[in-house]
Formats: sequence, structure tokens, C-alpha cells
Amino acid sequence: PETGEIIDVNETYYELFGYDDLKTIQELGAEGLSASDEGGAEEQRRELIREVARTGEPQTIDWRGETRDGEQLWFEATLAPAVIGGKQRVLSIQRDITERRKLEQTYRDIFENVSDGLVVHDPRTGEILAVNDQYCELTGYGKEELLDSTVRPIMPDDPEYTYEDVLRRIEKAREEGPQLFDFKGKRKDGDVFISEVHLRMIEIRGHERVLASVRDITERKRRKQEYEQIFNNVNEI
Repeated sequence: PETGEIIDVNETYYELFGYDDLKTIQELGAEGLSASDEGGAEEQRRELIREVARTGEPQTIDWRGETRDGEQLWFEATLAPAVIGGKQRVLSIQRDITERRKLEQTYRDIFENVSDGLVVHDPRTGEILAVNDQYCELTGYGKEELLDSTVRPIMPDDPEYTYEDVLRRIEKAREEGPQLFDFKGKRKDGDVFISEVHLRMIEIRGHERVLASVRDITERKRRKQEYEQIFNNVNEI
């Protein structure tokens, strides 16, 4: 707990990093096994170990390691206090999450590059947990203004569109399945827009979320109204 030095590892640890002897791993230490070159990272790691030993509270962090062959892997490390051989130690359980990280990066790339606005909601509170740039462009709000808030600022001054109805839609997506509907919104500058909203349940890191795909159909609605008016005039003639 005081020095942060590696005392022992199991067979899986050897396999993950490609080493077959404890002495080499001890000489490298966590710093030598890390792919990060950020200044102060080693002292931060040692302080985290001391904190876990002092408080008795486990801590979980992600870190990037490098194998003997130079391959870089992402790990989820859970540090917990332990008594081994009658001595106070900190046990670090490493889980390879490289594939999960790659998948998450793929999702992030898709999230930011699709043409529709995307919003991730907490299914119980309606709180906005994530948005992409397209949604910010549609509404005129920045991400920092939308995150940890709700869609209340985007609600129009129209009794047909209420925040309670939004929550009911989110609840139905969680309990009944995907929802598709038109929604009238208000941009930050006060302009009103019509969007087609598709709600569906997704899972992110083991948590249920509702993903809203929002497509601006204001122009489509306007053209439809114009066509209907033309047809009505023709019928009257």
C-alpha cells in the first residue's frame, strides 16, 4: 500500500502481458507496463493505492497497458483492500476491455456522424445524458446546455405538446417498445420546427437508456400543407 510495488501476479496476468517471470514484471512495474506517457500518472496510481488502503473503499479505473510484443490493451482495474499472509495489501483485479472500448468508439463515431439528431435519455427521469452535434445544430443549444437537463427548454408554447407527454412517450418506449411520432419543438432563437422522433430502448454499459432519433421534417410538413391547399382549391373549382 505504501510503495505501490507489485508483489505477485497470477497466471492470467502473465498471459495478458506476455511475460513469464515475476522479476521482469516487478522491474517494469505498473509504469513500465503502461502505454500512457502522461506526466504524473505513476504518482496518481500510487496515491490511489494508498487511498484504497486508507479508506477500505474499492476503486475502479480504466487504464491502457502495453504487452511484451508492443500491443496496447485497455483494462478495467478494480483495486480493493486485502489481507494476504497477515499483511495489508491492495489487490488489483484487471479485466481486458479492449474489445468493449473498440465497440464504444464505433458507437461514438456512428453517434456523431449520422444525419439525424440523437439524444440519450434516462428512461425514468427523461434527463438528457448525451446528444450529438446534429441535435445541437437542430435546436441551437450547445451540449453543455443540454446535458444533465431535460427537453423542457425545447418545448413550444403549445398545449398539445407537454413535457408530461414526452415522459409518457419515453415510458412507453421502455415498457412497450419503439415509438414513432411527430414532435413540435422550439429552437433557442424561438423558431419552431417539426421533427419526426423515433424512441427505442438501448443498453449502455449495463444501463437501460432510451435513444431518441430526431429528424427535422419542417420543410416536408410545409410542402404537404401547400399541396393540400392546392388540391383543396382545385376541388373547389
